Amino acid sequence: MIADSLSTLPVAHGAPSPSPRRSRTSWVRRFAFALPLSLMGCLHVAEDAAPPEPQQASPRTLVAAPLSSEIDALEIAKTRPIPQVDSMEWADLHNVFWLGDRILSGGEPLSTEALDRLQEMGIRTILSVDGKVPDWQAAEARGMRYVHIPIEYSGIEDEPLAQIAKTFRETEGPIYVHCFHGKHRGPAAAAIGRMVLDGVPREEALAEMYQWCGTASKYQGLFEEIAFADIPSEAATAALEFDFPKEHKFEGVRAAMIPLTRRWDNIKDGRKRDWQVDPNHPDIVLEQEALKVAEIMQECLDMEDYHHEMPHSEQVLTWFREGQQGAANLARVLAQKDQYEQEGKDWKPLALEAYQAIAASCKECHLDYRD
Repeated sequence: MIADSLSTLPVAHGAPSPSPRRSRTSWVRRFAFALPLSLMGCLHVAEDAAPPEPQQASPRTLVAAPLSSEIDALEIAKTRPIPQVDSMEWADLHNVFWLGDRILSGGEPLSTEALDRLQEMGIRTILSVDGKVPDWQAAEARGMRYVHIPIEYSGIEDEPLAQIAKTFRETEGPIYVHCFHGKHRGPAAAAIGRMVLDGVPREEALAEMYQWCGTASKYQGLFEEIAFADIPSEAATAALEFDFPKEHKFEGVRAAMIPLTRRWDNIKDGRKRDWQVDPNHPDIVLEQEALKVAEIMQECLDMEDYHHEMPHSEQVLTWFREGQQGAANLARVLAQKDQYEQEGKDWKPLALEAYQAIAASCKECHLDYRD
């Protein structure tokens, strides 16, 4: 088993010092139903990006030692001087940054055209750390390989950390790294690549996460991983048994959160647009998105697969009930908005009240089980 061998893996910088990070067996990890997976910086419409030549990892790159436990990782991320760089943006590919010439970081490719664009930029391998099963067939049809290693918002456990390091060292580059939005988990994984491929200082990797990619300060665990984690040496990852899987499928509540997050994103965007849909996505119907959120939350309430170390508490079920009711109310208001307007009634405060009920239930649950 991979996990059984990780404790014996040497690290790239020699004898490690005690790590100030949270315990690897974090309290979030104990919940098998932990919520996974779910726009900072100056934006511009990207033009053609010149693809670098395909490159392989250097076998002699040394990884910087963990930072001192007295250092505040987030403060370093905020204050380390680096050049200011704008993200590359398309309608179907967001928050894209070249981190050096071998690593591209960004959001989930939302269309086959986005995959075409990555191919044109020279990408050879795509690493997803999101929970959603990627469209690896479409990528392979374009000559790109997908590797799927889901990680959490709270940090990166030893096993996926070693797998990510091995992926950067042993797959063909350039490598595109993404999560869902390309802001939190993806940049943290890309930072590992920056250290093992390019040998950048940990301070620089942290600064790129925060100042370029927009990793939120509330995800302290991700910053701590990059600052303090012991990165396995090249010899250790070479000895690691790992077959670079194309997909990793979840079950139960964790699986349900993947489509729910995307539906909720559409609703949040609609609310910002005064309940209008993005003109780039005219197929979205906000009423249907709200109905789908309500359905998914009801499915979670009905699930009986809570045979884990600590099953769902009544508080968690209460959050699902409140979110489900809020989503159902929002769908009802949006469906009846024309009627409200004919009667001279303002429906938008009702929509906002229902929206806020969903948002509050999600926020409370995320604070305990995801972030």
